[in-house]
Amino acid sequence: MIIGTIIEVAASGSAPGSNTFNGASSQQFYSENDAITWARLQSGPLEVLGTTIRCVCCVTNTDKEIIRWWYNGTEQTG
Repeated sequence: MIIGTIIEVAASGSAPGSNTFNGASSQQFYSENDAITWARLQSGPLEVLGTTIRCVCCVTNTDKEIIRWWYNGTEQTG
């Protein structure tokens, strides 16, 4: 199973977890490539009414027991 999760959301100039935004949502994907594309795009940056939003997103592959994560449109796994 492939699961994409938004863990946390941060606004302009903030690090994840330093403000009142909370991600906490998950969805299931049929392919790992779809989930990776989603995580890269979803993690931002996204301009919303003058505020840049960035998310911490992770993709979990339960078959391979691998978790990869993205922030600000870049994979941070490692």
